[in-house]
Amino acid sequence: MSICTVRNVRVVVRTRDEHCPPHVHAECTDGWDARFKFSYLNNDVDFWDIKPAHGARISASLIQEVGDAIAQHVEQCRTRFWEVLRTTCLVNKSAVVSGKDVSLCDWHHTRKKVAEAAYCPESRTTKITFADRTMHEIVF
Repeated sequence: MSICTVRNVRVVVRTRDEHCPPHVHAECTDGWDARFKFSYLNNDVDFWDIKPAHGARISASLIQEVGDAIAQHVEQCRTRFWEVLRTTCLVNKSAVVSGKDVSLCDWHHTRKKVAEAAYCPESRTTKITFADRTMHEIVF
């Protein structure tokens, strides 16, 4: 499922063999494939890794440009990933709630365990239910 195109790089959510964490593939016609992670908790987009093709030239500025384009289309990334996998990849993660923000953590004395999480593309909302049955909504 195509998200956007930047020069000779097509950004897609693959519909087969997809997995957590939420991410998109940046497929370059030069043969390399980079992955960028995104979140259902915030608007951050992070470069994950790259599989270079033999002899391919990979420009850091192009990688940055692709990352910026993904950030501009992060809502579409969330929607497409949700449509394909029906997961936010948050279940069983430990999280800390601070006001309107939720962040994942390895350990924290006030952490909560995510029991359920769903994304609603229409309202652009992530709905989280924690193990203690409290709920939290993140509206983008």
